[in-house]
Amino acid sequence: MSRTRKSQEELLEDLKIQLQLLINSAKSFDAGHYYEAVRIAAIFRNLFVDKGKSNALLNQLNIKNEIVYLSTIVEECSSKNLLPQTPLIFSRTIVAHNNAKSMRLPIFDEFLKISAEWINSFNDWWNTPVLVDGKGNTFTREKLILEVAETDGGVHVDPSLPEDYYNLKHNNSLNQVLVSNYGGVEKVQQIENNPAYMSIRQICYEFMYSIKESQNELLKTLNLRDIFLYDKRCYTIS
Repeated sequence: MSRTRKSQEELLEDLKIQLQLLINSAKSFDAGHYYEAVRIAAIFRNLFVDKGKSNALLNQLNIKNEIVYLSTIVEECSSKNLLPQTPLIFSRTIVAHNNAKSMRLPIFDEFLKISAEWINSFNDWWNTPVLVDGKGNTFTREKLILEVAETDGGVHVDPSLPEDYYNLKHNNSLNQVLVSNYGGVEKVQQIENNPAYMSIRQICYEFMYSIKESQNELLKTLNLRDIFLYDKRCYTIS
């Protein structure tokens, strides 16, 4: 059957839909539904990834390489550092009623004014290491997004997962725990929240901030200055 090519206006409408889906998932994530990272990863695959018959939507609009991308990494991951590295997320500890709990959270704009970097090359941004686990396994933005999107539920559910990603998600390959001591009793707890999901939420923040600030003429027509970035109230712990 013959196919009809979409106009630029129709592709731009498709972009609006993808961005609204991204906003909806980001809001749901901020409300505590952290599995929305799976949907965010699938949307990013639509926007960014050329593979097989798939042509990235931003490429179809000829703007993927026209956007300047925000990187919120405070310190670059280094292979010389023997410790786990998670520059897009941090751990916050809450102590209440002689009980301590620690959770991973995206950094959002925590260090934006002092450490933000604007990257002109999509490939440089996409392929920058953003997480290194306790065994030295490195995850770029691309690897995190595609593992979640293509093997772990975004557009496909595989019966098996790559070992490094499986261990990151299920076996605490970051080797991070919370040790507390109350009344002479030591307690060792896992840190809550999937580091892959939290990192993907931060990547989502970076992208939305990037298109909000973009000087690209086509993106300007979408009036994205007030685009949703994150809900600070959801991450405020009293």
